[in-house]
Amino acid sequence: MGVVLVAYAQGQSYRELLLPEVRHIVGVVVDQDGKPVAEAYIGHTDDRRQAHKTDADGKFVLDTKAPAVVIRKTGYRSEVVRTKEASDVQIRLQKSNAIFHVCTNGGQYQRLEGWGASFQFSKVPGIKASRQGQDIDYGIRSYYIDTKQGPKGIRHGSGPLWSSGEPLDSDVWRSSNYEETTYEIGVYTIIDARGQFPDGTRWRNLGKLGESASYGNVDEETAKILDRFLDGACLKPGTPAAPPTPNVIGEVPFKRRNEPKARMNPAEGGPGSPRVSWSQAAEGPRVKVVFSVDDTMELPAFKATCDRPCKNVMSEATGNYEPVPLSFDNEPNSLGLTLRYPRPLGAGVRILWVIRSLDERSIRITDFRILDIGEVPAELRH
Repeated sequence: MGVVLVAYAQGQSYRELLLPEVRHIVGVVVDQDGKPVAEAYIGHTDDRRQAHKTDADGKFVLDTKAPAVVIRKTGYRSEVVRTKEASDVQIRLQKSNAIFHVCTNGGQYQRLEGWGASFQFSKVPGIKASRQGQDIDYGIRSYYIDTKQGPKGIRHGSGPLWSSGEPLDSDVWRSSNYEETTYEIGVYTIIDARGQFPDGTRWRNLGKLGESASYGNVDEETAKILDRFLDGACLKPGTPAAPPTPNVIGEVPFKRRNEPKARMNPAEGGPGSPRVSWSQAAEGPRVKVVFSVDDTMELPAFKATCDRPCKNVMSEATGNYEPVPLSFDNEPNSLGLTLRYPRPLGAGVRILWVIRSLDERSIRITDFRILDIGEVPAELRH
């Protein structure tokens, strides 16, 4: 795999960034002429259960612990709302004529090959490109410059579950300055977001469903150089009319297993979703499992069965979720994993789980399923 030359500061955790008390916000979104803006999206709310939008009169009601939310609608410049002191607010969106261009045929561009990637970038003197790498479900490369602190650059990744297209909640919430432009090309919504942290360092994320190019925690001088590269982004000619679907990870088809929703949400009952979709890629004594669910889950907990005794190595989830490994008495071939915070788990969130055999021999996963609520330790159910 190519080296990723982007270093992100750990900063505060998702939970530490949330406000101590829920804020009740009543708002209305209008344009520069004072007319209501319907169907404006309220993002980064910390609510995993539902999307929040304005109604036909531009109004919305929100209960949140998020320290900031972003009001966005294609055709307008997005606005950030600091929620700590907000209660009854009016947000005025300014119209935007920004256009995200389609690349010219025959142009000289830096890009990712395959993996549904559509972003291309005009070459900028001084910015180098790494070799392309890949993992089980994405392709990746970096574009970087050499600085006194070492290489600093942009991480460009693409794959069915790589990105929602939005910037990270934690980046939005931590920013003292924030600006964002959205574009719509066919079915694609492209979000170009950037911000400055209180320590003066900068970040930027250019994203759409399944793909992003981003840098983080760089100084102002470095950001200016990297921005020249991102400002030269365009969409590859012949980009498919629809975003990639997460039915296939690379060349490895998902294995699917239906589980009754009542197992994770006892009050709801009845069969149906969520369904877990997963794939594996074995590398000798280690196996990488990538999975997601197709509906929100109040208690996201999963069990992997290995073909030999195994142990947990690491796990991570897109979106600041906190993974907690589980073990089972008298089941050396089985491991568990739950996501403790925040809950519920959102539909389509990509989770990576790395497992290793105890005897250092080749390993594979023979079964993967959602755990029954009774199989989850009581202290982890809420």
